[in-house]
Amino acid sequence: MTGEQTSKMTAYDNTEVLLVGATETSGIAGFPAVLTAFSNELVGLRALASTQGQITRGQTAVRNQMLEGFTGKTLEIAGIVGSYAHDAGLPELSALVDVTRGDFNATRLVHRPLLAQRVHDAATGVLPKLAGLGLTAETLTAFQQQIDDMRANANLPRQKIADRNVATKQLAAAFRKVDGILGEQIDRLLLPLEKTNPGFYARYQAARMVIGLTGGRSAQPAQTQATTNVTTASAAVATVAATSPGTEQKAA
Repeated sequence: MTGEQTSKMTAYDNTEVLLVGATETSGIAGFPAVLTAFSNELVGLRALASTQGQITRGQTAVRNQMLEGFTGKTLEIAGIVGSYAHDAGLPELSALVDVTRGDFNATRLVHRPLLAQRVHDAATGVLPKLAGLGLTAETLTAFQQQIDDMRANANLPRQKIADRNVATKQLAAAFRKVDGILGEQIDRLLLPLEKTNPGFYARYQAARMVIGLTGGRSAQPAQTQATTNVTTASAAVATVAATSPGTEQKAA
């Protein structure tokens, strides 16, 4: 998330903590349903933020460790089968298992399990002949599991990155929706408390504050903001009038 989004999340959390279970809002018609909608949107927003913040470095390390073991086992079995094929005069079998580390490095990750599967299947076809070389059915079963795991995880970091990109795009819309509930519903419903319960209303405004935005806080409730704008505009007009040449001449 951006710095602004992180600050907003803190304000949302503070606001939810204050409002959930607050007795001061018990007499406001329709407020429980709006608060529930607000909390539900926060659940989805937090899930998106969690996905967007996923770290892929650890996933890449796990995949690379898996890849190293998978490659080593492929070369080990290929060596056993290749030795047998050379001794038995089976050039076609020898060609099937003619795989080097360079072949793996030159092949895309998603295609490397195909090389390993070729070696596995070649070994399976002559397994009874390989007992004297230490290759067993159990070894091939475990090797097949390695191949399946590698096939499933080859694109894991890339998938995580794709998930993060999707979440990043969805976050902006999710923030707008939560801001809408706060600004257009909760702010308006709680506005009467400014007079009837000023202490609680002040705590709400403090929880609602977003640190780091221009002005140091979130958007004020609609009516309060409008009053502020009118007051500011009036002061600006008075200042301009007091300093204009025409005003000075009339005063003289």
